Amino acid sequence: MLGLSASTKIDHIIKGRNDITPDFATEICKVVPEINYDWLLKDEGEPFTKQFKFKDASYNYSKKELNNLADTIIEYEDDLIEIPKIKKMIERHALIMLNEKLPDLIDRIYQTKLKSQS
Repeated sequence: MLGLSASTKIDHIIKGRNDITPDFATEICKVVPEINYDWLLKDEGEPFTKQFKFKDASYNYSKKELNNLADTIIEYEDDLIEIPKIKKMIERHALIMLNEKLPDLIDRIYQTKLKSQS
C-alpha cells in the first residue's frame, strides 16, 4: 500500500539502520489511519488511535462498547472474514503486529542458534 521504496524504508527502520522520519510517519498514518502518529514517531501513547471516524463525524467509544463490538466480531468472525474489506483490514493489522514482534522473534531465533552451536 505504501509502495516498494516504503518497504525498503521499513526494513531499514526495523533493522535500526535508519530512524523513522516525520514525513514517513505521516505517510504511513495516511494509509493506516488507525496508527497513532505520536506512537509511531516518538513511541509515545498507545499504538492505535482510540477514535474511529465515520463520514464527517468522530465518535469516542467506551471500553464497554468496544468490548461488546469485539464479542460480536468474534461470534461472527467466520462470516465476516468473507467480506473483502474486512479481510484486508485484518491482514493489514496482522502485518502491523508482525512488524512489532519481528525484531524480538529474530533475536530469539539468533540466540537459540548461537546456544545450539556452543
